[in-house]
Amino acid sequence: MRAIFIYNQVEHPAIWVLPITHFEAIFGGLIIGLGLFDNSLKKIPAWIQLTYGILALYLITLMPNIDMIQWTLMLTYPLIGIGMTLILSAVMQGNLWLLSAFFKNKILGYFGKISYGLYVYHVVSI
Repeated sequence: MRAIFIYNQVEHPAIWVLPITHFEAIFGGLIIGLGLFDNSLKKIPAWIQLTYGILALYLITLMPNIDMIQWTLMLTYPLIGIGMTLILSAVMQGNLWLLSAFFKNKILGYFGKISYGLYVYHVVSI
């Protein structure tokens, strides 16, 4: 779907807001949430996952902005999904000293639980 949107030069933010065009982040969340690759991911040290996740996000900064409809978007969105999946997996392993302790904070956990609901209804409140 993303390639079809890019080919037809569908204007921004259609590619960004429709989940059918950037499913990598959704799959990454499912993989972590359902524990589909827990055994495999636990074999990779958390600091390596974190490093590769940050590297993936850094590579995005070298690409054109997402509001420019071009073929680089075929890499941008997978890099976002892979990078954030690796970072989340690394933090969830709990071996990253202060970073893992920070994300285990109960107040931060509460905000994480309500943030999706706030995101879903933010347009209505505006």
